[in-house]
Amino acid sequence: MRLTTAISVALATISTSSVTAQTERDLDSHDHGHAFLNIAIDGSTAIVELESPWNNLVGFEHAPRTEEQHAMVDAAMAMLNQPDGLFTFNGTECVMAGAVVQSSIDEGNRHDEHDDDHKDGDHDEHDDEHKDGHHDEHEEGHDHDHEGDSEGEVHSSVLASYNFNCSNIDDLQSVEVGLFEKMSGFEEVDVQLIGPGGQDAMELTASQFTIDLGKVR
Repeated sequence: MRLTTAISVALATISTSSVTAQTERDLDSHDHGHAFLNIAIDGSTAIVELESPWNNLVGFEHAPRTEEQHAMVDAAMAMLNQPDGLFTFNGTECVMAGAVVQSSIDEGNRHDEHDDDHKDGDHDEHDDEHKDGHHDEHEEGHDHDHEGDSEGEVHSSVLASYNFNCSNIDDLQSVEVGLFEKMSGFEEVDVQLIGPGGQDAMELTASQFTIDLGKVR
């Protein structure tokens, strides 16, 4: 995924082209436990973008196969669309004015398709295959699919973009990021900061999750 239009415009007006290019190159990488966070201060608006593999959020990246996995994806999407506690602004009040969450995970329901096949009269044929000794072959193929997922053959990620309106942007001191507390799959988050005062970069971890905005305001 790439940077959205909103933050691309902010980056183009208050940063160098080399920083933008580096940020886009970074977004092409895909490491479990690793994510990218971009924050741009533009006027009284704080633009925040989070790019992460789905593995960090739910522990897998393939299409959800069970009701439990569907529920995990739905819960993660709900939290990303209403990110209470994910970003805490210190120094002034910042209210979310908009959120866009883009996901590349396949949310197709394979369970329903399987049930439809049974409803169409394939149940007996399926049972016959099991009786003919194809059950082991089916299981081997099923295991192979899971092995492929664990080896990273399936890649899916999410890009969440937010606009926050801040009452007094000059008083904005820092942002606390709650990703590590809310989701155990996050290990490191690379941060790019852009603002009228300049640019900065840092790495967040579970023990260092506060972003100092002093250099870019």
